[in-house]
Amino acid sequence: DYFVKIWDRSGHAFDAIYAFEMNTSGEKFDETVPEEFKSITRFQQCSVSSKPEDHSDEHPFLPLLIKQIATPNDYVLFKLDIDSPGVE
Repeated sequence: DYFVKIWDRSGHAFDAIYAFEMNTSGEKFDETVPEEFKSITRFQQCSVSSKPEDHSDEHPFLPLLIKQIATPNDYVLFKLDIDSPGVE
């Protein structure tokens, strides 16, 4: 909600949302997505890689994925939520 309000104020709209979560099913995740964003949201139930050499379709290394998807004209917002007490 916060990011949507900030972007709305500046006249920007989201055209794609990518989400990765290991412990949430696609169905549960979909229940949390506002209707206006469902068509642009892509969810993958997986853990993400912490090293580029471990990058795969099943466990993406997000900086590499962003480089593959984004264009020079894109504005990329990256929000990371770490669910590991040892890392937090």
